[in-house]
Amino acid sequence: MNYYIKIPKDNDNIVELWSVKRLTFEPKGWLFDMRESLKTAITQLNITDDRILAATYTSPIEGLCDVENILFYNVGTGRFKTVCQNGFLIERSFNTITDPVKKTQFYAHHQRYEFVSKNQQPLHWTMSDMLASWDHILLPTLTTNTKPHLYWYLMKENPISTYGVTIYEGYFGIELEISIPPTHTFNFAAMIKPMLDGIISAFHSYQGEQLAEVSSRLSLSLSSQSDYISTLLLDTRLSILGSRCVLHPFLKNVQWNPADDKCVVIKLICNNCAENESARMSGQLFKVK
Repeated sequence: MNYYIKIPKDNDNIVELWSVKRLTFEPKGWLFDMRESLKTAITQLNITDDRILAATYTSPIEGLCDVENILFYNVGTGRFKTVCQNGFLIERSFNTITDPVKKTQFYAHHQRYEFVSKNQQPLHWTMSDMLASWDHILLPTLTTNTKPHLYWYLMKENPISTYGVTIYEGYFGIELEISIPPTHTFNFAAMIKPMLDGIISAFHSYQGEQLAEVSSRLSLSLSSQSDYISTLLLDTRLSILGSRCVLHPFLKNVQWNPADDKCVVIKLICNNCAENESARMSGQLFKVK
């Protein structure tokens, strides 16, 4: 049996997936069948008005992966629009996986979806030292099409508090609070990938040989001066996560490459603001253990 899916039943409002292989983007063969069955199971979750979706990917295999891709994007973000209206708590766990059918099969990959309180702390990690925090950054555009460079630019342009001066290379978490007017709805599961890429990239300084090219391309996207973009890319005031080739030319634009594989906790809470106010974002970056 390549995979096993547990669907919600009775008072057990939980979806679980055990698999011998990790769910990939645009899967084929039995992985495609597995994804479709998982989609169906997620639609059977009983949505509660005051809770958020907790999604955990567990595997003892310590390969590079972006946890939001596995739990949301590879499944299909459209499936999560309604279940993530209040927000979500995503985690990457390295714990041992318990076999669902009495150890008749070794499953190296496990995904779990359930609803928890908005106040729920990470289930598999403990928050340690704070690395950075920010408050009420105005989000002039907030759609599923908003690109990482806009979030990066906003982080670079607004006041960010940092704690400590050493470079941190361990696992970390990020918590976001998005305030939106009550009549607006967003698919935060579809928005979190570019949002994370931009925010985490802001905590790197650029190291590479294509500064002029990437600065020129970014300047066009951001309607800013290329020299100013270069200055922001090289700025080390926020580079808590160190220097790296955080972006490179891709087709006619750029592709971002932050150390988001080290991000093992992602919490997003959606709150309401006044109807005539614009969306705003507060957040914090922290060490985990």
